[in-house]
Amino acid sequence: MLELSRLGYSFVEGSCNLLFDLRKFEQIPLSSVQRRLVDSAGYSEMDDKDKERLFGEIRAGLFNTDRIFLDPHFTNGIAATRYVNWLNDAVVQGAMLYKIVYKGDSIGFFIIKSIGGGIYYPFLAGMYGGHQKSGLGLNAIYQPLSCVKSIGGKKVDTYVSTNNMSVLRMHTRLGFEIGHINNVFIKHNA
Repeated sequence: MLELSRLGYSFVEGSCNLLFDLRKFEQIPLSSVQRRLVDSAGYSEMDDKDKERLFGEIRAGLFNTDRIFLDPHFTNGIAATRYVNWLNDAVVQGAMLYKIVYKGDSIGFFIIKSIGGGIYYPFLAGMYGGHQKSGLGLNAIYQPLSCVKSIGGKKVDTYVSTNNMSVLRMHTRLGFEIGHINNVFIKHNA
């Protein structure tokens, strides 16, 4: 780390690898309120109209803890475009994009891809603006687990940024185990 610093790289975040064995899905420790929230929600694949809504939410600042969003060398628009392009590319490459639905209303999203051997990687999820502090955020973690289990997956392998501690805490409360932590460095070229 000292050598990277000497070379002009700066530490920006840790990336925590989190693992969940779906044999433990039925034992997820949920309070009665949390159980009602996840049982009242679900997910379905996105259509083009859903994707436009998602992209609008991203452009409005959905990912405001992202390292690019927080970096003064980039604009919030560049950070948003990065996510939109990433999602579009991932879908073309076979990732599955879902909306999270609560009482008939689209409240968030997640995207997953198979990494082989019954292991799935939900690599991005979020709650839409009006629902971020509603108590429904649990669904951004729970619904991907439910989805992977329903398609026959055995394990979930994902990452959460240390810039988003509330989401990291929620994962560990639901039974995810920490696999490892990657340190992320950046260097700006002029």
